[in-house]
Order: sequence, then C-alpha cells, then structure tokens
Amino acid sequence: MINLLPPDAKAQIRAARGNVILARYTGLFGVVLLFMIASFGVAFYITLHDKSQAEADKQTEEQASASYTQVKQRAETFAKNLSAAKSILKNQITYSSLLIEITNTLPRGTVLSGISLSSASFGKPLSLSGRASSYDTALQLKTALAASHLFGDVSITSITVSQGGDPLTTRYPYAVTLSATLTKDIPTADSGGPSQ
Repeated sequence: MINLLPPDAKAQIRAARGNVILARYTGLFGVVLLFMIASFGVAFYITLHDKSQAEADKQTEEQASASYTQVKQRAETFAKNLSAAKSILKNQITYSSLLIEITNTLPRGTVLSGISLSSASFGKPLSLSGRASSYDTALQLKTALAASHLFGDVSITSITVSQGGDPLTTRYPYAVTLSATLTKDIPTADSGGPSQ
C-alpha cells in the first residue's frame, strides 16, 4: 500500500501518537505518584500513632518503675537492716549458754550461788559466790574453774563455814568467794557454744 499522505500530515500523526503515549505515561506516573503519596501518608499516620502509643506506654512504664523503685529502695534498706542485725546477733553473747558452760565446770558437791555478768565483765576480775559440801570440795571448785577455758586468774578470796538454818546451808555449809577473770572464749549466738 502506498502512503499518499503529505509529509507534514505524517509528522502530525506521529506527533499525535507520541502525545497519546506521553499522556498515558503521564497519567500512569500521576497514578503511581498518588499511590506513593497515599502510601507515605498512611505510613506516616501509622508511625505517628505508634509513636504516641509508645510514649503512652513509656509513661505508664515510668510510673510503674517509680513505684517499683520505692519498693526496691525499701527492700534494699530492709536487706541492710537484716545484715546489720545478723552481724549483731552473730556476735551477741548468749548468757544462758555461758551459764550452762559455767555450771558444767562445777565439781560434784558445789553450787554457784552468785555471779553478775554483763558485757563489761569480760577481761576484768569479777566476784563469784558459791557453796561447797566440804573444804576440799571448795578447793576443787577453784581448781575446776581455773582449768576451764572460761576463766583465768582464779583465786579464792574467802572460805567460811556456816551451820544450820536453811536446807542449802545444811547441805553446803562452806561459803566460797572467788575472784576470776572471764575470758573472751565464750559461746556466741552463731557458735552455739564456746570454742575449744
């Protein structure tokens, strides 16, 4: 087929076809651009929403954390107090155990009738009062206390004899007064007894 159109018409037709293709591409580009703008808008909205939600969660967590901080501080204070109490109780003198230890050192035929113990008693001379069934037993009391790990520098201050009266005096007529230094080797709360 022979094309009889003049060259100007041919150029106009080609330009028109090119314009139609360009218009289609421009329209397609506009649609794609609108889609991208919409996508970015939706993403921006979601990001803003997530940001506000995260800030609200952060504020809630900070409030909860503040209340937990107070609880944590109280727990730490309580733990420190327990630690201090434990160290105090660990070194606390158990006078009941000390008296049992002293009683276990007494020989048969003797009783301890008077002793005054305090934290100031340790390392210093103190006075002990006891009773014995005989003079020899009174001497054995001094020897037993001196041999124990609880006392040092044990000496007899006086031995007197008293007759009659109450059952204690009848059974243990010899009153013994001793001077002794209480050592530091005593039962504490953590040991449950004296060290040997």
